[in-house]
Amino acid sequence: MSADQKTLAVYDKYIADYKELISRELKDKNLDLFMKMIERDGKVLDLGCGTGAASRELLKNGFVPFPVDASLEMIKVAEAMLHIKPRKISFDEIYENDFYHAIWANFSLLHIKKNQFGGILKRLFFALKEEGIF
Repeated sequence: MSADQKTLAVYDKYIADYKELISRELKDKNLDLFMKMIERDGKVLDLGCGTGAASRELLKNGFVPFPVDASLEMIKVAEAMLHIKPRKISFDEIYENDFYHAIWANFSLLHIKKNQFGGILKRLFFALKEEGIF
């Protein structure tokens, strides 16, 4: 599954709106709960990282985020915020095996077509460590 170019074009076009949204420092209670389930220093795949807000919180709380996104403009903003290099990849380019302690996928999996969902979930399953959190 290559990333949906129409969706990526919208994200790229409205990058200023996304930057404004994250500048408000919105607190994500779900991310807080998620972080409580992960071991400190845990490697976390931030799948569809967008502007990097979740990865920033993960960094602040002692985790090692691996931000990825298919939108070039999102990657640029995330890199500037995080001072680490996010990967510009789509979901079908996740090839790690038994690597991540956790995967954070907030508002990203909704972009997968139904007939591709099982394959993507399988990739993510194999990317997780045995006791990984998804």
